[in-house]
Amino acid sequence: MVLKENDMTRNPLGFIIIASVRSGGTLLTHSLDSHPLISCMRGEPFHARSEWCVIPAKYRIELLTNFTGVLASGFKIQNNQLTYPNMLEFIKNLNLKIIRVTRENILAQAISLVINNQTRVGNLNIPQHTFTQEALVPFELPAIPVLDACITLEKSNADILNLLNKNELETLDITYEQLTENAITIQSIPYELTGKLCKYLKVGRFELRNFLHRINWKPYPEIIINWNEIQEQISDTPYKRFL
Repeated sequence: MVLKENDMTRNPLGFIIIASVRSGGTLLTHSLDSHPLISCMRGEPFHARSEWCVIPAKYRIELLTNFTGVLASGFKIQNNQLTYPNMLEFIKNLNLKIIRVTRENILAQAISLVINNQTRVGNLNIPQHTFTQEALVPFELPAIPVLDACITLEKSNADILNLLNKNELETLDITYEQLTENAITIQSIPYELTGKLCKYLKVGRFELRNFLHRINWKPYPEIIINWNEIQEQISDTPYKRFL
């Protein structure tokens, strides 16, 4: 689809995705960017190692939410980045639409986070997702960090929600479970959720395509060697409901 540059495409609707870690924020970013009338910057423009960090935060946000030739322009940040200096002020001043992404299953999110952290430090060699089919080898996870991650993630979600409510900022709330429908291989956002996202960003409905193959999709007792130890750690906590 080709658009001529005019007043409509010079001033796109700006938006920001605020995502809890390991909740599908990157998946949503890539999916939205597949829409011909949406620009959604892939990657982490507010990550400490991002090349975008050479640009002051205010101008970074203005650039990322004002791409020409589209009707909606935005980017993603993680929960903790919402508390960066003046971030809320920038969001309010630019009247950005907010999409908040969380994960209903906190235990699954915590396990995903611990696997990711263990992989990064070299203790595991297990990708979270891939573009090709891979065989899964059972692995062991440290149990206490899983419980600690549950507590940290739940507190982070609550803190962000309170912060947004305190500042009277309206959001479109979606979950990892809605994005993926817990499928092993994901090729597009579900039809109903696609409609909500396109309506919220004021663009015509269009299939929001992506591709993701989940690696750790089998029941945890089959892939985590010390699953019983993890169960014991959370047996007397609110997170036992996710077992």
